[in-house]
Amino acid sequence: MFGPAGHAYVYRSHGLHWCLNVVTGTPGAASAVLLRAGRVVDGELLARTRRGAHVAHRSLARGPGNLGQALGITGDDTGSHLLEGPRLRLQLTPDPDEVRAEVLSGPRVGVSRAADLPWRFWWAGEPTVSAYRRSPRDRGRAHPTCLTRGIPQARRPSYCRGMSLVVHFEIHASEPQRLIDFYSDVFGWSFSRFGDSPYWVIDTGERSIRNEGEPGFGINGGLVQREGPAPEPGAPVAGANLVVGTDDVDALHAKALAAGATEAMGLTDMEGVGRLGYVIDPDGNMIGMIAPTM
Repeated sequence: MFGPAGHAYVYRSHGLHWCLNVVTGTPGAASAVLLRAGRVVDGELLARTRRGAHVAHRSLARGPGNLGQALGITGDDTGSHLLEGPRLRLQLTPDPDEVRAEVLSGPRVGVSRAADLPWRFWWAGEPTVSAYRRSPRDRGRAHPTCLTRGIPQARRPSYCRGMSLVVHFEIHASEPQRLIDFYSDVFGWSFSRFGDSPYWVIDTGERSIRNEGEPGFGINGGLVQREGPAPEPGAPVAGANLVVGTDDVDALHAKALAAGATEAMGLTDMEGVGRLGYVIDPDGNMIGMIAPTM
C-alpha cells in the first residue's frame, strides 16, 4: 500500500479471502482502492473451477473475496505492476459503448471508522455490484437512510431506532448438494463453500430492499450440514420460516413443486398483505413465497 501508484496490494481478509487493491499514492504514502466486484467477460470456465459450478454468473466475482478467488489472486501478487504486468493487468475498455456514464457513490462497506464517507463507487444498474452492508463494529452511527433531520424517532424505520434487524438466515440440509440444486434452480440463489467446513454461503441477490440509489442489501444466509434427522412429514414447525418475495408467486410456487417440493399451504390471497403460500423443500424445511401488495 505504500508502494508506487499502479501496483497491486493484496491482503487476506479474515484469514480466508485474498483482496486486491490498486495503489494510488506516491511512494511512502498509504493510499489504495479496493476492487470490490467485477463482471466476468472472458474465462468463465476457469472462474467457475475456482468459485464453483453452481455460482450464478453475476456472482462469480461479486464481492472482494469472490473477485480475488475468481481471478486466482494470492499474496504473491502484491507488488505486481498492474499496467505492465504479464499476469495481472488493468486495461481501459477500447469500446466507448461499454463505458458507463452514470457512476454512483455511497458510504463505505465493512469499516468501523469514517464509514459515512462516500468513497464507494459503482455503475448504476450493474448487477455484479456487491451489496451494501454496514460494519457491525460501527456502532452508534446512523444507517444511510437515517441521516435525516427533523423526523421524530417514532416515525423513523426500526433500524434507525436501535431495534434489531434480521441480517442472516441458515438452512439445514441432510444432503447439502440436493438443496443447493433445489434453491439454485427455484430461486436463482448462488452458493459458495466456506473454506473446508460443511457450510455454504448463500447469495440471494439484490432484488430486495432498495436504499437511496444503492443496488440493494437483501438478506443473505448460509446452508449447513444438518445434525440429526430431517423433520418427519407432517411434523410441527420447530423453527423460523423464510418467506421469499416475488412478482409472480404462482409461477414460483409451481416451479418449486416441479423441483421436488411438496405443498404445505396452498396459495391464498390475504387482503392488505398479498398472495402467499408455503412449501416443504426436499429436506423437510418449510419456506414461504409471497407476491406482496402492501
